[in-house]
Amino acid sequence: MGTIFGGRGDIAGKFIDAVTIGIDSKDRVYVLEASTGTVQVFDKDGNFLHILTDENGGRLVLLAPERMAFDAKGNMYVLERLHSRVSVFQFID
Repeated sequence: MGTIFGGRGDIAGKFIDAVTIGIDSKDRVYVLEASTGTVQVFDKDGNFLHILTDENGGRLVLLAPERMAFDAKGNMYVLERLHSRVSVFQFID
């Protein structure tokens, strides 16, 4: 059996309406929530790490996110339906 994590809830590490997941080159798991527009990050064992923040240190909030993907350089691409755009995020570890 594989790893199971999350569950229903509105606290860090839980989900209300997760719409997609992505895995980066360091095996971190990103879960995108539609209603809150947030991205939660977990390690490969399912341990909650953090919620993505914006450049000002506040919670990153996306508008009606639907899909997420990563490229080989570690950039994250998010389709934001209400803006009719793809947002690209670069991370600094």
